[in-house]
Amino acid sequence: MDHSSTMKWLHSLERFGIRLGLENIYRLLEALGNPQNRFASVLIGGTNGKGSVAAMLQSILTRSGYSTGLYTSPHLVQVEERIRIGYDNISRQELEDALQKVKETAERLTKEKTLSGHPTFFEILTAVAFEIFALRKIKIGVVEVGMGGQFDATNVLLPVLSIITNVSMDHTDYLGTTVEKIAMEKAGIVKRYGILLTGETKGVPLNVFADACKKKRSLLINALIDSEFSLSSDGTVTIRTVMDEYKHLKIPLEGDHQIENARIAIRAAEILSDKGFAINRRNIAEGIEKTVWAGRLEWVAGDPPVLLDGAHNVAGMKVLSKYLRTLKQRGKEIRLIFGAMKDKDIEGMMKIVLPLADSVFLASPEMERAATPDDLQSLARRFNNNIRKCESLKDALRAASEKRSSRVISIKSREPMQDAVICICGSLFLVGAFKSLQTC
Repeated sequence: MDHSSTMKWLHSLERFGIRLGLENIYRLLEALGNPQNRFASVLIGGTNGKGSVAAMLQSILTRSGYSTGLYTSPHLVQVEERIRIGYDNISRQELEDALQKVKETAERLTKEKTLSGHPTFFEILTAVAFEIFALRKIKIGVVEVGMGGQFDATNVLLPVLSIITNVSMDHTDYLGTTVEKIAMEKAGIVKRYGILLTGETKGVPLNVFADACKKKRSLLINALIDSEFSLSSDGTVTIRTVMDEYKHLKIPLEGDHQIENARIAIRAAEILSDKGFAINRRNIAEGIEKTVWAGRLEWVAGDPPVLLDGAHNVAGMKVLSKYLRTLKQRGKEIRLIFGAMKDKDIEGMMKIVLPLADSVFLASPEMERAATPDDLQSLARRFNNNIRKCESLKDALRAASEKRSSRVISIKSREPMQDAVICICGSLFLVGAFKSLQTC
């Protein structure tokens, strides 16, 4: 738990909500000595998959011998998870030391009325991450865009490479109500004379990216056009790109979509190699295989075992539903614990995943943004007849863990062997709440 005065101050900033724009972050970073300019960077945006791609690419760079930083959001349990040096989260003390410096600077600028408004939670943490990266003298930072791109606080970077994984409907209150408008916001990370790598396949966003690159005189590269893959009976995958071939890769992250993410990460590593980074085929293979990315189709041992997935939009639910169908085909009973934020397309998500569940338990993390079980219940009944409203996640877990069968199915797979599975989904905050319960 976060108890120090500096951490309490940081969390108090959540009251300022989301503010898209670069004026404040530029002025804050300038007052700190522009730490963002003291390391090379890769900036990764997109609707889904950007965190997985970021984790894979940073792992590749780390295995290549570089001092690396990773900045992602949100965290699941502790804020330190957002800032990683190599494979390790920063320490609480390191976070608080950097936060104190940024806090003092922000308060001074606010008092001087240098800023247009008090910095938000995300602006402060972005400044903290860049300050730590500079102090640690990393060679390259892999940075995940928080929301959109054009006006996201991370877009102060001048990256060696920009990546947009894909575009689908999410954060429509802020980014626009069409795929084209959202793509335009995300294309804001394209830099003049830069390189944009994408894994997008839809025509509308691709046209937006092409226009943005033309205006900025930047190169557009499509990772999925530039690569192909084949699966082996042993569960490994071979990925062939326009540059090389990577045989029998073991992708540790569950789900077929991670093959697509790996193709993007590999092409990114190849582009960085062309830009002077010493990265070879072995580094890439080892980096992919050592990737750790929690809360995305993550199995937790138990009785029944728990599958955690932070999918929180329609596109993410489609990926999860594909995985759940494979479990049902193997005879698994799906006990679904669902919760979501109020500002999400809850009906769209429910429509995809709830019909696959044998039973549904409605719960929510203790957040003002979260939809309550009462909010969810009437909507959920449209898609599943076996709905139970729960007072808390702990109550939902207790109800979902009730013994109903002694049947055990033996299957040759990485997931556990029991016949029932608890799946927690709908929000990364719900996944984080589960992980918090584990640490109590």
